Amino acid sequence: MTRLRHRLILAAGATLATALAAFAPADDPAAAEAVLTGQGLARAGNTYSLEAEKPVLAKIAEFKPVFAKFAAAIEQQNAVEQDAARLIQLEQQRIQTQANVDTLSAQVNNMVRPSNSGNNRLGQNQYANEQGTILAQRRELMMSLGPIGQEAEMIRLRQPSQRAKDDLAAELKARREDYLKAAKEVRPMVADVLKKYDEVAKDDKVKAALSELKRTKLAKLKIGPSDQFVAAVRQLDQAERMIPTGGKTSMAGPSRKTGKGTAKKK
Repeated sequence: MTRLRHRLILAAGATLATALAAFAPADDPAAAEAVLTGQGLARAGNTYSLEAEKPVLAKIAEFKPVFAKFAAAIEQQNAVEQDAARLIQLEQQRIQTQANVDTLSAQVNNMVRPSNSGNNRLGQNQYANEQGTILAQRRELMMSLGPIGQEAEMIRLRQPSQRAKDDLAAELKARREDYLKAAKEVRPMVADVLKKYDEVAKDDKVKAALSELKRTKLAKLKIGPSDQFVAAVRQLDQAERMIPTGGKTSMAGPSRKTGKGTAKKK
């Protein structure tokens, strides 16, 4: 009976030791590394980032010149429209100034000159002062007509022809279509990568593997978007804020998840 009891105790101890060994750290950084690479993660510095970033970065690189061309077309169109608006403003200013000149001229013409008799010296002085004041005001207004006309002429000289305006409108339309198409293609790709980061961050095997690597390599390792990916998505956000796509494709919210460190659930 004593021998049987002793054997049972030894068997229980062996079973417990096996169980504890199963839960003990594997101390196998190669196996932990394989878990992360199996999830499409690659290490750069102390950060493990998804290989899936690469096609997104390539697409954003293609997007940049498309955006630049669209922005340039918008700038040209804005310049033409601003010139047209300024011409209208200058014409209104010219009309109003000329109307004021005409009003002052009428005042001068309607002034009644006092008699030249010796006892009317006060009236003559008052008349001369009033006339001088009106003439000075009129002269100042007439002088301002010159710069108004000069600025208007300069704008007219640089105004494109109607054909050039039509070509610019067509160019703007084409560039806008290219821009919207590129933005529509790249945004879902960004969203997919961010979603994958969420999934990886919640994977228990990945968590355990990262902890093992931290322990064995004594490094502050983390999982998250690369600096290059964060910068590229930030530039994309800035472009879309400057020129909205007109739809609900903006990812301003999800893009905030591209901060350094492990992606978090929204």
